[in-house]
Amino acid sequence: MKRNYNLRTIKTKKSYSTKELSQLFGVHAQTIRSWRKEGLISIEEGNHYALFLGSTVKSFLQAQADSRRVRLKEGEFYCLSCKAVTTVKNAKIVSQNKKVGRNKLSIRHQGNCDHCGNVVNRFGSLQPNEVAGEKVINTGLSAPL
Repeated sequence: MKRNYNLRTIKTKKSYSTKELSQLFGVHAQTIRSWRKEGLISIEEGNHYALFLGSTVKSFLQAQADSRRVRLKEGEFYCLSCKAVTTVKNAKIVSQNKKVGRNKLSIRHQGNCDHCGNVVNRFGSLQPNEVAGEKVINTGLSAPL
């Protein structure tokens, strides 16, 4: 089941039929009909052959994507096995040996999920003069800075 659709392919001022939307996103026409039941508004309600304005489709799909997004606080990780936010006790910082942004060092926080024990990661960055409070492990993926 595809959930991330390329919203740039939709023209905002164009109207689309159910068939056109299904071809545009590569999904079944019934998927578009189920979106209508979930809140996608057609141009003319009550009409059997629904037409959808591109801007309405874009905002509907963007709202769906935003509802699935998880915001993590400091010290929280997202476990892909549990599909839940978790914390770890034995977190360590792994240096990627790459510069990102404005001379920041790319790092990866790594630990084991409290619920299932699987490895969880969270990516971040450090300023060159900033020292990590936890043990830093150098992976040696690229040349030293």
